[in-house]
Amino acid sequence: MQLSRTQSLRLAAVLEVFQNQLDLLTISFKVELDKSPHSPHEKVTLNKLIQDCHILSDLMVTFRVELEDKQTFNSLLKTIEDEERRKQKLAEHIRRVTKADFREKQAFCTKLEEEFENKCAIFEELQEQLALMETHKKEENEKNQMIKNDKEDKLQMLQKEANDKNRMLEEQIQLMKEQMDMERRTHKVSIEFLTNQQEEMKQRRDLWEERTRTMRQKKSQQLNDVRCKITLTLDKLMEKRRTFRVYEQVVMEDKEEQEKLRQEQELIKAATKIEAFWRGCMVRKGLGIYKKVEDDKKGKKKDGGKEGKKKKKR
Repeated sequence: MQLSRTQSLRLAAVLEVFQNQLDLLTISFKVELDKSPHSPHEKVTLNKLIQDCHILSDLMVTFRVELEDKQTFNSLLKTIEDEERRKQKLAEHIRRVTKADFREKQAFCTKLEEEFENKCAIFEELQEQLALMETHKKEENEKNQMIKNDKEDKLQMLQKEANDKNRMLEEQIQLMKEQMDMERRTHKVSIEFLTNQQEEMKQRRDLWEERTRTMRQKKSQQLNDVRCKITLTLDKLMEKRRTFRVYEQVVMEDKEEQEKLRQEQELIKAATKIEAFWRGCMVRKGLGIYKKVEDDKKGKKKDGGKEGKKKKKR
């Protein structure tokens, strides 16, 4: 049979208290054996009690270790079974010895009856000695009673200390149980909180994944639109560049034509100026064809001047 962890710890604590009490009882027996004088039978009894206390203490240590480690008490059951077998063997041995000794004791009783008469005389002498021994024994009993009272007081103090320790252990066990319950509740609440947080985070993750997918689609569409616009713009730019080159070529040709026209106009102006200058020189000098024309003009001018004067006189 295997106990639970809590039951095994409780039993281990109780066994530890009993072990402490046995240790205290063993110490008290040792003190009593060392201080006060005892008869051989009492010494044997005390030694037997001390030995039994040690055996019980070792058994409790083994039992407590088994409870703490394995939560079982097989060692205790095995010890009980061994003790029962030992008692049965001892009882059988006693029965065999009793049957053998019964015959011897019958013969011995006859001898005792013969000796009884002889010892009756001695008994009277011993009565006087017994009176003296009783007085002496009474004094020893008083001393022993005082020692016993002192030991009882000490045992009561030790028992009280053991009870205090037991109470403290029970309080500690109760406190540990409350702490374990509180930790269990806290752990349960933490698990529920973390589970809720996990579910919420999953929902958020799904929402963000959906939003991200939608945004990616939108951005991809926008990127495609921008790429198309850029392509169209580049095509327009190339067309504009071609048109600009054509226009530039036309402008250059127009400039060249205008420059030629300007040069021709300048040449014409220069020629016109030279021609006008030459004509003016010819006219002023009366050279060439302009000579007669000047004479005729002068004659006409003279006649016209005379007629004008006559008209004025009139």
